[in-house]
Amino acid sequence: MWKQFLAVLACSIFMAGCMTVPTDAKTVAKAEVPAAAQTEKLPEEVFRDKMAAALKPVLTNGHADFNVYVQDLRKQRVYVNKSEILPSASMIKMYILAYAYQQMQQGKLTEQETITLQQSDKVGGAGNIQGLRNGTPLSIHYLLTKMVVDSDNVATNMIIDRLGMTNIQRYITEQGYRDTKLQRCMMDFTAQRQGRENFTSVQDLAKIFSKLYRHQCVNPGADAAMLEILKGQTDNDKIAVGLPAGSVFAHKTGELEGYLHDGGIIYNPKGDYLLIIMTKENYGPGTVTQDMVQLSRLVAREIYQ
Repeated sequence: MWKQFLAVLACSIFMAGCMTVPTDAKTVAKAEVPAAAQTEKLPEEVFRDKMAAALKPVLTNGHADFNVYVQDLRKQRVYVNKSEILPSASMIKMYILAYAYQQMQQGKLTEQETITLQQSDKVGGAGNIQGLRNGTPLSIHYLLTKMVVDSDNVATNMIIDRLGMTNIQRYITEQGYRDTKLQRCMMDFTAQRQGRENFTSVQDLAKIFSKLYRHQCVNPGADAAMLEILKGQTDNDKIAVGLPAGSVFAHKTGELEGYLHDGGIIYNPKGDYLLIIMTKENYGPGTVTQDMVQLSRLVAREIYQ
């Protein structure tokens, strides 16, 4: 009897092992996985999609070609609609500033060093150093501050002459700013006609501002000094106007015929973020200025939602 029972049991086990799951049963099992789980977007993708939808009415209004870079520094979320290589205007001064402080770190320059203003240094455009008396000694700290807060072109050219254009460009390349070129002094229209222009992109500007924010550009002391200069910016009619209450903006602006730029770090109790806007204008600068204000408001709304 035991032999018969064991034989029946062995046969049952063999038959069970030979059975296959019907094809339709497999289909049912697969279908039980929620469709939402298969298509759910990552937080980064959701952020990009929401930012793109919010900014679209301004980005497509035809006033300009907009390059916009946003980085939520709390959650490290990034949105960029495009990053073209554009004439930098005064945004190039960011890289000159950083190189100057690197030279200070290496003991090759000091804030107290002075350069004597010569008639040959004086050019037009932004700034008021051109109105000072020839022979006036100006400190490196004064020149760097004026280069940023007033975008003073005389100060910039004096710093370029002191540091060397080739040396500054070597620093730019070594630091990985791939879209950035310094090829002429400020207000050098002859160089412009010869095709020597200064260039950068929102990606490169975001990289240098991000390094400054993390105090990884030169060193913590130098980076803090640069940020204080940037917070003193006097050109505040674009992004700054659209910022939420309580914001402190460490930024640089740039303006060249047909181009209008602004960008930097927004410090706010709700959370810090980067916003860089570079534009190639199609109409008047007043229209694009207001567009930049509106973009600033929309970005802040999406960041803090």
